[in-house]
Amino acid sequence: MRKKAIVVVKGGLGNQLFQYCLANHLKKNNLSVKIDTSFFNINDFDSKNTFRYLSFTPRELGFKKASKFSIIIFNFLRKINKLSIKFLTFEYFKGYNHVNLKFKDFNLFDGYWQNKFLLDESKDFLIECLSNNDSFRKNIALNDPKFNTLVHVRRDDYIGMSEELTISYYKESISKMNTLVKDFQYDVFTDDKTWVKNNDVFSEAKNIFDQENFENDPILTFINMIKYKNFILANSTFSLLASYLKEDIDSKIITPTPWFRNIEHPGFLYNDWIAVENR
Repeated sequence: MRKKAIVVVKGGLGNQLFQYCLANHLKKNNLSVKIDTSFFNINDFDSKNTFRYLSFTPRELGFKKASKFSIIIFNFLRKINKLSIKFLTFEYFKGYNHVNLKFKDFNLFDGYWQNKFLLDESKDFLIECLSNNDSFRKNIALNDPKFNTLVHVRRDDYIGMSEELTISYYKESISKMNTLVKDFQYDVFTDDKTWVKNNDVFSEAKNIFDQENFENDPILTFINMIKYKNFILANSTFSLLASYLKEDIDSKIITPTPWFRNIEHPGFLYNDWIAVENR
């Protein structure tokens, strides 16, 4: 019997793309993969989570959506997994790591899968899928990006987790980038425009953009992010993916390390990227 898998897709655009990357990895390993998008059912939404919109349907990225019945079956198998059932096996996976996993007959993947090994494996898959959008395809192909440097500031749900990046991170990052980039100019993309405007470290920003500037559309925001050549990342897969997909040999990318202060995370630091301490 071909092994079966359900991958839970949840969170914002960056998280969704990593989860689809995992689904593609599993498909390449000959698992029968379906996608659970029930996180986005507004009637069933858990108010403890930050509400997000589903940016890509399973069909758009080459997958089938898991039926309600199959989701019920997999969750039932998870509950009885501790029992000794000889005629089938089940495994529940979560976290960030996707390597050396031992698959069973039925496999439920409910994690974020954020690691640079999966990202490197999936770059062509991501570009192919995103290129279904004409604007993305046009801007990812530009050899000379239109704008200089993007600074990403994410706060929103991170404040409650005490994982928002501090002023010291941005002060050091902007100072470093100023020495590395000729005719340095930058725009800020943020979910907290008021906070950015109230902090002098961003006083020389040419533009400060939030969701409303891009019709509250994550895909439109992402497309505008890949118009830049250099990036000062937040600890967010949103700006991470934009920088990773767009960078060229001359790009300068600054990333926080550690990725999170209070949550164990593998982080993203490539050899030619520049680390600034997240303290």
